[in-house]
Amino acid sequence: MSKRLTDTNKWKKKWFRNLDNDYKVFWIYILDNCDHAGIWEVDFEMAEWFCKTIDEGRIRNVFEKQYYEFDNGKRWFLKDFIDFQYGTLNEKNRVHLSVINILKKNNLINVNKGLISPLLGSKEKAKDMEEDKEKDKKVDQIKKIKKELPLLIAEFPNVDVAFELQKWQDWMLANGKIYKRYKPAFKNWCRSKYVDEKKKMSLDNIKTDTTGFYMGRCIKCKKVASYDKWGISQDSRCCKAEICPVSK
Repeated sequence: MSKRLTDTNKWKKKWFRNLDNDYKVFWIYILDNCDHAGIWEVDFEMAEWFCKTIDEGRIRNVFEKQYYEFDNGKRWFLKDFIDFQYGTLNEKNRVHLSVINILKKNNLINVNKGLISPLLGSKEKAKDMEEDKEKDKKVDQIKKIKKELPLLIAEFPNVDVAFELQKWQDWMLANGKIYKRYKPAFKNWCRSKYVDEKKKMSLDNIKTDTTGFYMGRCIKCKKVASYDKWGISQDSRCCKAEICPVSK
């Protein structure tokens, strides 16, 4: 059996004093039947059994300032409950921490603004600032890569570098880490896409010269030369580097 503080001054408050007796009983009923975070599972059928003649529509109107409705109307959060029962919540208090976790889980922190310990607020603020700082670093890295797009396009002729950069940006801002050597990291990303595309490329998709030989570009010196069907999958003659087939 849980024990709670009760506000004896409610009988002096005009809004409570003017209620019909059944509605006074209803208010006391939900104060006793909400959980320790002030959340009541809406059940007017059960409430009417104790409070007799009550009307749901009128109750919602009479007590509209006393509760916050959420979960598609299935639950009410009693706005003044925490302030009266606990005062300012402090995460170092085990009971308070349980209440704070319930508020967080149900996105009720902002509804209960001002009742959380400044210590908790400062921690969340510091965390948000750190996340913003990290995001700014990622955005700065992406901007620097964008300035080198022409060079990257030339280095990866068989890869849609602009498209891959957009995918890289979406991934980075969502869950990617900050790279100290972000340019090589992005090049590795492009290189992996190039390898994937090369694997997919068949001889029918490679451009040929007038004699029917396949055209390939040396990834080191960018020189285009003709190769037979075996040579196109080997190293270039010029630099002994990987050959990038020229697509049709």
